[in-house]
Amino acid sequence: MGSHNLRSVFEVGCGSGAELYLFQKDGIRTGGIDYSEHLLNIARGVLGEHAELVCGEAVNTPTETKYDGIFSNSVFSYFPSYEYAERVLELMYMKSSYSIGIVDVHDISKQEAFMKYRADTVKDYGEKYKRLDKLFYSKEFFIKFAEEHRLNIRFSYSDVPGYWNNEFVFDVFMTRG
Repeated sequence: MGSHNLRSVFEVGCGSGAELYLFQKDGIRTGGIDYSEHLLNIARGVLGEHAELVCGEAVNTPTETKYDGIFSNSVFSYFPSYEYAERVLELMYMKSSYSIGIVDVHDISKQEAFMKYRADTVKDYGEKYKRLDKLFYSKEFFIKFAEEHRLNIRFSYSDVPGYWNNEFVFDVFMTRG
């Protein structure tokens, strides 16, 4: 994230707060939103009362309290539509004073290969995942947003050892200034 010193971080889809805990451990103010009250109760136990934790859909992310950085990990692929994703991006932009990070975005140019891989490696894939659709994105979706908001943008690729999804996803980072 460049030379900017992050003092606060907010996560869209924070779950039980595992990633926020790592930031908080380094003295960074944290907050997050997740639709699972159960997971947020775990996060409250881990992060304490000082973290802003909100139960709700990503599209209802509150923007009143600003954070230096805002990120989402492995969440955008589960959104119902591009319109929904664009609204969440807009809220992330409004809540962030410096950076936006979206990690583990499924690449639309690799959708066919992903579906084939899943079908070949997961027994009864079609039946097991029939209600768990994935939304695949083009990099242009994020480039357009960055241009409209005058943000710097860069992409990176997952290189997590043993992570089978590495070849099907990308990460996107946008910064002001």
